[in-house]
Amino acid sequence: MADKTIDVFNPSSEHEASTSIEKESVMGFEDQPEMVIEVEAFGKLEEMGGSMAATIGEEAVVGVEDEAYEIKSWLMAERKKLDAVSIVGIPGLGKTTLARKLYYDDSVLTSDLTDKDLSEELYQCLKGKRYLIVLDDIWDIRVWNDLKGSFLDDNKGSRILFTTRTKDGAFHAQLNSRPHLLRFLNENESWDLLKEKIFHKESCSTMLMEVGKQIARKCAGLPLAIVVVAGLLAKKEKTKEWWERVTESVSSHMVNDRKQYMDTLALSYHHLRNHLQPCFLYFGAFPEDYEIPVWKLIWLWVAEGFIKKHGEESLEDVAVDSLNDLIERSLIIVANKRSDGGVKSCRIHDMLHDLCLRKAEEEGFLQRIRGYEQVSSSSSWRRLCIHSHLLRR
Repeated sequence: MADKTIDVFNPSSEHEASTSIEKESVMGFEDQPEMVIEVEAFGKLEEMGGSMAATIGEEAVVGVEDEAYEIKSWLMAERKKLDAVSIVGIPGLGKTTLARKLYYDDSVLTSDLTDKDLSEELYQCLKGKRYLIVLDDIWDIRVWNDLKGSFLDDNKGSRILFTTRTKDGAFHAQLNSRPHLLRFLNENESWDLLKEKIFHKESCSTMLMEVGKQIARKCAGLPLAIVVVAGLLAKKEKTKEWWERVTESVSSHMVNDRKQYMDTLALSYHHLRNHLQPCFLYFGAFPEDYEIPVWKLIWLWVAEGFIKKHGEESLEDVAVDSLNDLIERSLIIVANKRSDGGVKSCRIHDMLHDLCLRKAEEEGFLQRIRGYEQVSSSSSWRRLCIHSHLLRR
């Protein structure tokens, strides 16, 4: 049986699902204050303010300007009837990045209000207004069916923007949306993104340029694969021999083979320092798409014994350095920043979350319990994670 039982999701916390709604004014809409709401696929409304917008602005975004312009033009068109569009693509292609880029346009102003009754709150806030709804990662039509009654069509030109992996025509017909198929990055854009993540404003040496372009090409136009591989290259000595080793390990078939995609992402995990590997795997204990408070993460890491004191540094400082290392490797995403620039909360891409769970299972690191699943008495897991919000349903 497990040595430890973890409950990392407390339903009474400030991050409880379905609690945050954001009012925004959007460029090109009428002078009257409008509504912009972002909804996660399982019904959670993310609470994101100015610090989140600043974080979005710091991300390396390559190759989406034309698509962002096209969708923004559609959002601001003069059609009065409620209309919807879906950004469609495989995991790691940049659907959420594009949606957030549109959501955090420079003209957007933000204020928050919260309510426990999501449907009633939506209805009251949207009534009589022109609004934009952003629903991220829709994969189950039931989510839309639960919410669509709150989205009024008052012929004011309101819009709904989805992101989804599903290309099925019947699915989009039920959403009543037109699909926008997000394209892959081309070779030049892939190389630009890889360079940006490794060298930032510095130039790449001629010696590394050819092999670097080969690595970018093998990432098959997938931004997630590019930034994760770039995070690995940036943390190691920049030699041609090392980059050639990485080239041999990157699969060029990851678009059509999920296992090869995961194996490519796992390269960065396998090259983490020993103490960082359990820190990374611990993200699998949190629900997918969960915004993790850094203070909670640090306390858990320290309590688990993952963090060792270095010289005069406190355990908390060492833990912060470890988190920043994972962020610099593009394994973890900054969700919100504090006023002093430190990381307030973080999250993990769902593909990397899947990687955490796969590696945790292989290494007997962690077992998650969903709902009322049975646990074998012969299990040798070192940790048992129970999401108490699932037990309450």
